[in-house]
Amino acid sequence: MRLPVPVVLVAGLIAAAGAPAPAAATHLDRWLPPQDAGPGGPPDFGFGVPAVATAPRDGVALLLTRTDARSRASIVTLRRSRADGRLGRPLVLARGRSVGDLAIALRPGGDAVTAWRSFVAGTTPRNGNHRVFATRTARRAAAAQVRVTALTGPGESAYNPQFVPGVGGPLLVWQRRTGPFGTARWSGADAPTLGRLPLPLTGVMDARGAGSGRGDAAAVLPTRERVRVARSRDAARTFGAVVGVPGSTAPAATPDIALDSTGGGALAWLQGRGGATEIVASVLPRGTAGPAPAVVLDRPAAATSPPVLAVREGG
Repeated sequence: MRLPVPVVLVAGLIAAAGAPAPAAATHLDRWLPPQDAGPGGPPDFGFGVPAVATAPRDGVALLLTRTDARSRASIVTLRRSRADGRLGRPLVLARGRSVGDLAIALRPGGDAVTAWRSFVAGTTPRNGNHRVFATRTARRAAAAQVRVTALTGPGESAYNPQFVPGVGGPLLVWQRRTGPFGTARWSGADAPTLGRLPLPLTGVMDARGAGSGRGDAAAVLPTRERVRVARSRDAARTFGAVVGVPGSTAPAATPDIALDSTGGGALAWLQGRGGATEIVASVLPRGTAGPAPAVVLDRPAAATSPPVLAVREGG
């Protein structure tokens, strides 16, 4: 079976009318035609779920997986945009089994920190577990310079690595089958510092976090009863009590959350009520205040994708 080759449309910033363009801009000022985002020529079998990170000075970085036609191994590939906006040469970071949960963040200076989840056989009595791996890759790194770090070991099954925006480091979190979330922080060019994120609620899957860039952070925690929020004032190193969102019910998908530079923000999610689907949101005031009561934004007639949030950079 031949599946479609993944393509990506890369967009950039629109220059202000009359403003001179930077001499060596690495972002785009126009849409480009679709480009093959794979690791090389068209595969006999392959598909990918890309993750994209952007930075104003460092362009676009695309992380994706493809499946090798012969070995069926998953190929983790990183591609960076060139000065003209087109994708550069593919850099193969790793090959693995059942690779997924891709995550990527760009560091100042252009280094890309990437993470993924992969199945490793023979590491538990049940013949394997899922582990989280990560790399930090310079903008012009060669394949020989790629160093993959295993952030989790054979004693824990780990899933869903994701970067928490706005807390510095950057901070990568992942979920464990039992116990608190795992964390890794990057500082300078050093290896990541591993830890356990002391969220005040265990056994919760698919939590998401956000930061303000000035020390405030928040995690949204979906439970079987309602949507809950935990707040931090020390860049997601510790969290306070979990507070339920008034008027919320069990979410139908993982809620999204975003904070601005003041520490305030919002969260949004889907929930089912009486056989209908509702798009719901709540405001998160700045400081330590709890979330505002849930507000129904829409009741679509058909099933819809979960809402996502964004805040203006810098406030």
